[in-house]
Amino acid sequence: MLLLMAQFGPRVTIPVEDVRREYFSHFDLDTFLRRIQRGTIRLPVTRADKHRRTSRFISMVDLALYLDRQVETGRSDYQQILADAANQSRPNRRLLGVLYRT
Repeated sequence: MLLLMAQFGPRVTIPVEDVRREYFSHFDLDTFLRRIQRGTIRLPVTRADKHRRTSRFISMVDLALYLDRQVETGRSDYQQILADAANQSRPNRRLLGVLYRT
């Protein structure tokens, strides 16, 4: 949370476009919102008002939790790669790909 506050300022919510630009720049805004709507990206989006044209926001707390889950998933994947490599006599291509970004 503190790092997000340093990045976005002391806010309760962050505009969806700002979150997309910082963390999902490989998607355009429509694709990003579709993935959220489908549940592929698990980030709740809120509006200040029920009107359709109201700006959309993501809670700083929800973003922090999402990023923490992603970090834990990455750590878990990495531990599995290391375990797979330890059980094989020859180098694991997946491990080498992660270590050397191939």
